[in-house]
Order: sequence, then structure tokens, then C-alpha cells
Amino acid sequence: VNLLNEHRLKGKYLKTSDRELVEPIINEFKKINFHKLPKSIIHGDFHKDHVLKNRKGEYCVIDLDVMDENARILDMAIFLGFFAFSLKSVSHDILIYKYILRDYMRYIKLSKYEQRVLPILIMATYAIYLVRANYEKVVNHDFSSQTRGWLSFARRGLHFASTGLDT
Repeated sequence: VNLLNEHRLKGKYLKTSDRELVEPIINEFKKINFHKLPKSIIHGDFHKDHVLKNRKGEYCVIDLDVMDENARILDMAIFLGFFAFSLKSVSHDILIYKYILRDYMRYIKLSKYEQRVLPILIMATYAIYLVRANYEKVVNHDFSSQTRGWLSFARRGLHFASTGLDT
């Protein structure tokens, strides 16, 4: 949900090749009418570093500082972007996407509009990580393995998404 503001503040630090990946997502993201999206309490940053297993083997979600009432589809978009895709086989990942969406909708029916904007929100997840990681690298001289990992993850995700996620 913060993509436009992050891009406005930090987008100037993108490399040309990264800018070419992000700009189409920005343009599509601007078209989303967030008022049409049902709201709920969301985690807001639901990625692998924020899900741990305890000693009993139970999953625990941590880092709740960005929890918010917002479009419920945001957590699904972030979840799909981080957990569902191998980013190696588009056809396989599209199949996984459809299975997860079908099973999710057994419990929570998504509106047609939510279903339509979900691929854009998944791509926006990758885009915001690319914008932020580039900023950290250029401005804060952060060349850590975590920043390099975020850059790689985001680029692979945007390349993957551009090959057929909107299917």
C-alpha cells in the first residue's frame, strides 16, 4: 500500500534496468481503487523472516509493528509473492497460484475486483522491495547479504511476474 510513496521518495536511486521493471507496476498500481477493496486487520509485511516455527512445530507470525486495518487482499498478495512461487517455472507457479486462490476462496470469497488486482499487488510486493533495497544499497551503502538477497528476490519476482502472472 506504500508503494507510491516509497517510489516517490526512493525511486530516484533505482538503476535503469530496475526502473524499467518497476515503472509498469507503478502505472498499474495507480489505477487500483483501494476504496473498492474490503478491509480487515492485516499483518502488512507477511514474509518468510516473519514466520517462525516454535519447539512444538507450530508456526508463529512475528513482527507485528506494521499491522493495520487495510485491504484484506494485501496479505494474500504478500503471502503469494513470498511463499507460493518458486520463481523458476511460470506454468508451475501459475498452477500453485490457482490452487491457493481456490482453497482460500473456500473460506473467504474474494470479490471480482480483488481477484483482478491481486496480480498487480503481488508485483507491487516485489517492486517495493526492489525500491527499498536499492535505496539501502545506494544511500546507506548497505551491501549486506540481506540487501543483496532482497534485490535478487525482487528482480526475480518482477521478471517472473512479467512473464505471465496476470493469467
